[in-house]
Amino acid sequence: MGRRSRKVLSNAKEKNTSNGSDGSEGDADMILLTELKALQAIETLYADDLRPHGRVLLQRARELAAEESAVQQGFPPDSIDPDSMPLIDPKHLRTMCESMPELMVSPEFGREFSVVFKDRPDDFLDIRSMEDPYPEELWTELGNYFNALANDVNAEPLPGSRYACSRLMKVNKKLPFMQPLTLGQVCHVLQLAISKRQLLGYHENRLVPYSNSGQFVKDQCALQMQPISAVAASRKSARPLPVASRSEAKMGLLELFESENDILPLSNVKRLFRARFRLELSETSLGHSRLQSLLQDPYFAEISLLQAPGSGQHFVRRVDANASEVAEIIWPGQDCMRDALQDEVGSSGDEEADPAM
Repeated sequence: MGRRSRKVLSNAKEKNTSNGSDGSEGDADMILLTELKALQAIETLYADDLRPHGRVLLQRARELAAEESAVQQGFPPDSIDPDSMPLIDPKHLRTMCESMPELMVSPEFGREFSVVFKDRPDDFLDIRSMEDPYPEELWTELGNYFNALANDVNAEPLPGSRYACSRLMKVNKKLPFMQPLTLGQVCHVLQLAISKRQLLGYHENRLVPYSNSGQFVKDQCALQMQPISAVAASRKSARPLPVASRSEAKMGLLELFESENDILPLSNVKRLFRARFRLELSETSLGHSRLQSLLQDPYFAEISLLQAPGSGQHFVRRVDANASEVAEIIWPGQDCMRDALQDEVGSSGDEEADPAM
């Protein structure tokens, strides 16, 4: 490690003239992270009980660079926005980590990867888990906070990603009950607040209190057996597409499998349905608030809902009831999944998207 350059991150951008890890010319707007800085970023993610996935690792390295730059200039560590720091070359980061004997790099779904220390237990908190170990007092306080936020027209909007939102909530003086938790636990709390407790949701690529979210509108439409497309069209003064009946929904989905792929990203299904049949596949008009819930209805037994390993991304495929064995799943390639995958650190406004950081 000692033979490699260990320049300060904030100074590396000016000297980044080397080629990328794939032999191509390096991006002038990206810097090459050093081994020392990579190890520091991984260590801090361990302390936060967050598995060092590539995207989170890249973000953490920029956060540490922002703190270092601020201190060098005589400012408080949190005075510089990490997003103002230079981007880090992800290919170089992965190649470098793979060359370090103390690290183990594992491929995740799509282009994602994770990095762990070989000599430490791999027992990170699963932030996607639906298990809720937190006291009811925490949920009561958090619910009161989000209710007040929903009614405050002057409140600062929350970030789009759970990771960024968790970092803000961890240091929020109005949420003292969050401070004893690790950052990983705060991410898990926010995940449960979205998926289980109905305290948060999404609107226009940002996390918002549940009553202001698109999921709240969908839940209300499901209770009234109304398509959400009618609500959206009324806001835009547009004419909505006809809504598919249960039988049309089932037959249309089965036809999509014949004409498209054996397995489809769930986030693409509605778009393909509209384009192919000029019908709106509306789970709310069929009494369900989520498309996942609709496809788990016994009526759709010929369609299987799957979760890809690593990413948790949902897919659907046709089930052959006469087959004696379950066919091996061949997951779509990265190009087919580009629209389906969500950036764990970036924002995610798709109400049907799976939880991400």
